[in-house]
Amino acid sequence: MRYKGTGRNSHLIMSVAYFVASGLSLIVIARVFYEPAAVVSYERDIWHHLSVFRELIASPFHAANPHVDTMDPSRSYTPWSILVAIITRSFGGDEFDAMRVSALGAIAVILGGIQVFARQYWKTPVAPLVLLVAIFGTWIEQVDHTGYTTIRTTLFSVAYPYAPVIGLSFWTWWVALKSLRGSVRLPVHMFALATLTFIMLISHQLQGLFGIGMTGAFLLFAPGEATWRHRFLLSASVFIGLLLTQVWIYGNPIAYVLNENVRHGHDAVRFLSYDFSYATKILWVLGLGLVGILGFFDWHRRRLRLELFLPFLVVGTGFVVLTYVESWVNVRVLPFVAIILQLGLVSAILTPSSKRYVTIFKNGILIILLGTLIYGILYGTHKYNRARTFLETGEVSRQPKTWSATILKATAFAETLVPRDSVAIAHLQTAFPIEASSLSVVAIPRLFAEVPDMAERKDANTTFFDHGISVETRCAILKKYDVRLIVWRDVWLEPDISNDLALFGNVRAYNDLRFIAAEENEFAICGQDGNHDNM
Repeated sequence: MRYKGTGRNSHLIMSVAYFVASGLSLIVIARVFYEPAAVVSYERDIWHHLSVFRELIASPFHAANPHVDTMDPSRSYTPWSILVAIITRSFGGDEFDAMRVSALGAIAVILGGIQVFARQYWKTPVAPLVLLVAIFGTWIEQVDHTGYTTIRTTLFSVAYPYAPVIGLSFWTWWVALKSLRGSVRLPVHMFALATLTFIMLISHQLQGLFGIGMTGAFLLFAPGEATWRHRFLLSASVFIGLLLTQVWIYGNPIAYVLNENVRHGHDAVRFLSYDFSYATKILWVLGLGLVGILGFFDWHRRRLRLELFLPFLVVGTGFVVLTYVESWVNVRVLPFVAIILQLGLVSAILTPSSKRYVTIFKNGILIILLGTLIYGILYGTHKYNRARTFLETGEVSRQPKTWSATILKATAFAETLVPRDSVAIAHLQTAFPIEASSLSVVAIPRLFAEVPDMAERKDANTTFFDHGISVETRCAILKKYDVRLIVWRDVWLEPDISNDLALFGNVRAYNDLRFIAAEENEFAICGQDGNHDNM
């Protein structure tokens, strides 16, 4: 497969094809987020991001914490989220409208970034289309987790912060590569790199660090006409961008990464262990991207692509180490391994070769890649439509335990039971949709490092819904956090605990949720004298 990419007609056809594909992508995302199906589940991150946009729309530059009832700022208050909130606020939209704006903006940034980076790196008009197919089509195991670029993840999560950072990474790499041609626009490129570095690290720390690290690899090792002085100045501008994050109005992203709550606030995701089946799963996740290893060597120019090979070694080693020590971060690092492999795969496909068997091999890989992409589209669409169907009918086969068709209605009912901005204590994932309402919560299952007493809050929340907890202990927790509403889901609690909670007041139900509201700002049983039996 030989791509010269010099003809004007070739350039025009490929550009038109890419922008048609981009337009169709935007239409699909617009349709998906007109009525987002992610609200079907208690455990999805959509509730966090809805709460972020709710607060920022109300006050873009002086927002309180959107997740719990404190004034501590949120790390989710980023330049991107503030921009989206301001745009949404300008036309009187709500947090759901903000999610739609964010989704459309993110996919546009990704598609634009793929276009400019691919043309700059591989110097052929077909490159953007091949990279677009590779980014979304190498996956055999269709993971649904933020950071992964499977179609399923995109349909459910492209409005989340990771997505625009993926797109901005491509734009940053484009600036880095373009700047290596010469120093004519060095000040402009330095300013652009510093700004993009600043935005990426604040918007999503892990995704941003990967994008920044790859930028450094391109600046140091990608071929170009720039002198080492030129490369040093560009690298220095990236470092300046990192330093600028220290003065961000809503917190210090580097301090956040190093916080104790972050390092120990998640359960380990053991993708790889001594059990071979985990290693097999990784191979299925990486899928056709594994062929990208062949692209780390430029067979046409007889050189090792150090800008891809070295990051692959570093990130791959990091993934193995994180998995060995059972860190939750491993699940977030694996997609970085995949992206580097995808870049290598595109390089392998686009490298010119006069040998017939190489051409046949590359054509075969490209055909399989297109087939995998089509499968991903069908699979992701099926999963999304399944969630939509459940929201509309309340019935699907093998319904996940975390799904409910009435989460939004039940949350709206909760808001009628107590005054606005009241504090609720909710069991496990039940707290997620509550945090996205006009109410606040004591804690959610995750730990937010920006809240100093978050670990203590989580422990108190867990204790309240535990076995054998006395009335006095529960009352002390309710008083400490000024709780006005108790919320739980019977399916997640054993009957005896639900019965114990009923002592705190009149239990009201809305489908799968149960509520007890304080009477006159106090739960009656907590105001009684004397000892209570342990529960």
